[in-house]
Amino acid sequence: MKPAPPAPTLEQLRRHSPWCWVVCERCLHRRPVAFVPLIIRFGPDASSNLIRRSARCTKCGGKGATLQHPGWLAWISDGSRSRENKLQRRPLSSQLALL
Repeated sequence: MKPAPPAPTLEQLRRHSPWCWVVCERCLHRRPVAFVPLIIRFGPDASSNLIRRSARCTKCGGKGATLQHPGWLAWISDGSRSRENKLQRRPLSSQLALL
């Protein structure tokens, strides 16, 4: 059995997108997070697992998160798009209130 590949570094993730969604594992609250401040603080070669382990939710206080690339679409069972994609149809002022 092959060992799992290493988690990507912050720099590798930044090359694909300047930010990602950080999703709380307990309550599924999500926030957009830019990679550059994290790279400045932890270095470009820091493992993305560092963020997964140490992220703390501002809603429930839970520790631990999932990183989600902003281009991934989550589909609900009825085929409609996820909440993030529905936000694109709303005015910017209401989008900011929901984040």
